[in-house]
Amino acid sequence: MAYLFGRKILLDIAQEPTADAATIARIRARVFRGGQLYGTQARAEKEMALIQRSFGNAVLWKFAEDAWGVVTNAEASALYGPPSSQGKRFEASRISFKVKRTSDGKPNKCSIQLYNPSPDTVTLVQDRRAIVRLFGGYDFAWQLFQGNPIKDGVNIERGGPDRILSLELQDGKHGLSKRINLNFTTNTKLSDVLQAISEQSGLGLGFVADLEDVDLPYGIHMDGDPHEALERLAAMSNADFSVQDGAIQIVKTANDTGEPAVLLSVKNGNLLKVARKDKGRITATALLNGTIRPGRRFVVQSEYINGIFKAIDVEHTGDLFEDAFTTTITAHPWTPPSPSSTSGAVDSKLVDAIIRKVIAAGLMYDSFASAQNRANRLDFAAAKDNVRIARFLYASEIGPTQSFGIVTKAEAAKLEKNGVAIFLVGAKQ
Repeated sequence: MAYLFGRKILLDIAQEPTADAATIARIRARVFRGGQLYGTQARAEKEMALIQRSFGNAVLWKFAEDAWGVVTNAEASALYGPPSSQGKRFEASRISFKVKRTSDGKPNKCSIQLYNPSPDTVTLVQDRRAIVRLFGGYDFAWQLFQGNPIKDGVNIERGGPDRILSLELQDGKHGLSKRINLNFTTNTKLSDVLQAISEQSGLGLGFVADLEDVDLPYGIHMDGDPHEALERLAAMSNADFSVQDGAIQIVKTANDTGEPAVLLSVKNGNLLKVARKDKGRITATALLNGTIRPGRRFVVQSEYINGIFKAIDVEHTGDLFEDAFTTTITAHPWTPPSPSSTSGAVDSKLVDAIIRKVIAAGLMYDSFASAQNRANRLDFAAAKDNVRIARFLYASEIGPTQSFGIVTKAEAAKLEKNGVAIFLVGAKQ
């Protein structure tokens, strides 16, 4: 059974964090001083991946709507509160799961089977405040799901000699079931409305860069459930909304989350199979990879299908006692936006070819700082003189947007001739 002993599954069942204010402030200060406090979940996830590879002792923690930190396992336990009364972590137990993430606004769902739980665990998960976090992967575990049990979604049954706790969960269940009442009577912006929905529902704010900050000169009134309100906001921005791990995500159909593309290849063994579907879509099955979520780009390299795709729906399946430990993605082809005229590009085909190469190599970033950090890492030390940072500008409905790619010196020279701004490694933007 391939990769059997590299597999990891972690399951956290807890009430909402109840650590005292002094403990939260102390840990947040430590994270801030260590440069591991970020304004977006995506940035924090990148840092967590690096720490996990080196030390295997990192957990993502949301301190506020715009403050994501990378904390140690011990700090996470302190933030949860006393384990005896506030939460439990399961690692050595047998756990099986199926996670379904979507990009169309339908709530993400998860089914989990935990074998031979204690009576305390059953009582804990039946608490109306219970929140369940599932992690899984090879070598280190990414968060695969976060949610709450649905009504009648906690059951105990017998399977031979085992007692099996079955959980049916929904992402953002508490937030999406609340009633909101918003009444803006004067000129306002969509971003203000989104913030108000977040505050009244309790849903966090994830990737929402695609929300057009449209002026509403006569205000707006919303009364009902958050799902309808978010659908209305997304429609105003010609985008799709979803809830991912308790946070609102809004992505335009033609865009993506801006994170580096994930490589799935038969050469490195993580791509198991890929098949074409109608309307240019594909279905790809890979080794379990929790970094792939709806809206993220990934690269496929196989004998018959090659290209860059955007994930639409994602399904994670796992069981340490069975072969199943995979991620299945439904996706459609992703085409880089045409370079904006503000870049002065002359040969758009050349620029497009380099952009595709950079994305396929996982070297495209949504910020200049991220690109610089990557270029300064050890594996680039011997080649620093031969790499540059290129700023690619794109025209969008909300004005010029940008991303930053690591390119070779030769590619930089070609790009510069076509109006693309080039920066030395270590230089300021």
